[in-house]
Amino acid sequence: FVQANAIVEEILPGMMGYQTFQTNAMLIDDEWCRFFKDVKATVGISLDGPQRFHDKNRVTRAGKGTFDAVIRGMETLRRHCVDFYVITVLDSDWLQVPEEHLAFAETHGINRLCFNVEETDGLNVSNTLGKAETPLLARRFFDTVMAAMSRPGNNVWVREIADMMAFIE
Repeated sequence: FVQANAIVEEILPGMMGYQTFQTNAMLIDDEWCRFFKDVKATVGISLDGPQRFHDKNRVTRAGKGTFDAVIRGMETLRRHCVDFYVITVLDSDWLQVPEEHLAFAETHGINRLCFNVEETDGLNVSNTLGKAETPLLARRFFDTVMAAMSRPGNNVWVREIADMMAFIE
């Protein structure tokens, strides 16, 4: 990445713009953080909330949950003051407990959230979208998130809410 960044800078001096990296954060270390800071990158972390949700689908090749490693990577980014946000895949279980997600984010100092609803893609076979209750659960989830965002003192930014508000304005 350092070499690729240098090549782009050589070809397009001053035109780099900004870079965003999406990662599971398991291998984030001091060296990565220095690179992210040098190129003024924003980092997206795939983190599906508390361990019981995250480790359900995010496992190593050996089948071990990755939650602890992701939290360590997130803390390393924070220690180096590297800007990051969290993307969470919402499945049917997650859609039922929006308050738990917000509490988890607050506990872990996560104030920039993005939500992707689980989908059927490639080898991932999902039952979330096919369930009759999914639209109602999704509405309740986002109603709860919007209500939390409107509370005084709230400092949480949610991509989907921000995008919707920009569209309305």
